[in-house]
Amino acid sequence: DIRRNKSPIEHSKNSRRSFLHRTISKSFLLPSILLTTTTTTIIPNNPILPSSSLSSVANAACLSGDIRTECIGIYKLPVDAPESPYVASEEQLKLFAPDLKWVPPVEYPRTYADAVRQLNEARDELEGARELIAKGDMKGTGLALLDVTPKVSASGYVVLRTFGDASNEVRNAAMREHVRSKNNNDAAILTTVSLEEEKTGSDSIGDNNNDDNDNDASDANNDDDTNPSSTPEAIALELKAYRIELALNDLVCTL
Repeated sequence: DIRRNKSPIEHSKNSRRSFLHRTISKSFLLPSILLTTTTTTIIPNNPILPSSSLSSVANAACLSGDIRTECIGIYKLPVDAPESPYVASEEQLKLFAPDLKWVPPVEYPRTYADAVRQLNEARDELEGARELIAKGDMKGTGLALLDVTPKVSASGYVVLRTFGDASNEVRNAAMREHVRSKNNNDAAILTTVSLEEEKTGSDSIGDNNNDDNDNDASDANNDDDTNPSSTPEAIALELKAYRIELALNDLVCTL
């Protein structure tokens, strides 16, 4: 792959993860709305919580994909969190976090088409959650969000990865074409110099060599100013991916 400054695609792997960790872990808006029978903090005389909930068990966290009432309104480990390998199996979870209930890791869609289809299904599920809110069914709404949120994250990751792969393929093809063209130009210059050497002698050769050196220096300066791989097609793909990334951040943090 081409070595270059980080594109929006490359930057997203770190920025999205850190952004989600900071925002989701500090968000108390959704828990305050959805909590009905469980709580992570016992607050006497809390008008939001019924008195019966004050004696229920407090859970610190759940794994993504754990669809239980106990997991409504508490922290969920993101599907692409750096800690995911430590909870990938039930045995590993017992070693590092024995108090958590293990559930199978959320499966990523295998293809771009599968990811888009899953996002469309998630949109329908969110419409259903909106109807549950209108009916006052906060528990049902919470369970729906527990189900849809990790699916959105996994599908969004596959979409972004697909755009990144497509952009890299376009950039690599452009760079290969640039190198091939430059090699052809260099070969043509060498052929011209050889012919001139035969016709004009060494003095003229020296002048031609000086001119060639000047041209090479000029080409080097041009290479420093522009990246041959930054084609309009590659840039368009990366800008689309960047907009998708921003929308995905907003959606997941809202959920």
